[in-house]
Amino acid sequence: MQIINNKNDYIKNLIKLQNKKHRDICGVFVVEGKIAIVEALASGLILQSVLTNESFYKSNTGFLQKLIDIGIPCRVVVDSIFEQVSDVITTQGVLAVVQKPVWSTVDDVKNLSNTNTNCLYLDRIRDPGNMGTILRTAVATGFGLVFVDNCVDVFSQKVIRSAASALYFLDIIFCNNIDVLKPYYKTIATTPKGQDIYKMQLDKGHNKCLIIGNEANGIRQDILFKSDIVVCLPMHNIESLNASVAAGVLMYHLAFS
Repeated sequence: MQIINNKNDYIKNLIKLQNKKHRDICGVFVVEGKIAIVEALASGLILQSVLTNESFYKSNTGFLQKLIDIGIPCRVVVDSIFEQVSDVITTQGVLAVVQKPVWSTVDDVKNLSNTNTNCLYLDRIRDPGNMGTILRTAVATGFGLVFVDNCVDVFSQKVIRSAASALYFLDIIFCNNIDVLKPYYKTIATTPKGQDIYKMQLDKGHNKCLIIGNEANGIRQDILFKSDIVVCLPMHNIESLNASVAAGVLMYHLAFS
């Protein structure tokens, strides 16, 4: 166990990892909390290192020793330094630097459509809480393939906290062209002016892609134009729902009805 200070290059690099550009360059992301670290390990992800504050270290020596025993470097800093690398007000006292998972690309869509009956296409989802909730619900409903088009970074700590362990169970493809999946999926767009989804008979024989649009502006017009079906959720007295709530209702309907 190595004890370090805030002038250490490791700490400086951790602080930089709060920036998406640096995460992309390094090919890593940060998870915080004991449970998150255990889940990342259980999913087969590679942990490059672990950092803990003194408070966590004193009460979790057995846990940290198990990490060291399997070859994961662990470091300790005073509580005040740990707070500099955590982006939450009340920290859990331990975090890990994790290698990003190897996901598929747009070239793999044809093969992926054979094992993913339902998928998601997320168009410019900006709020980390919405993104995390949508990804978590996607896992729960069996939407194992997710296309991400100009959205908030799924590896930001706010998304990861909201998604919990969902990132470990999804295949996420970064994509800006819905045409790549059109040959393999019937695309279902969501707008307030669409058909009531509960009054429609959706063909169960086709793979389906549910499209969820930007919180403020909805789905881009070019995507709407290319969509096979445009649906809405019936509502009383309000015009729209939060993006993650609407996505959740629709995913459950498509998955289990």
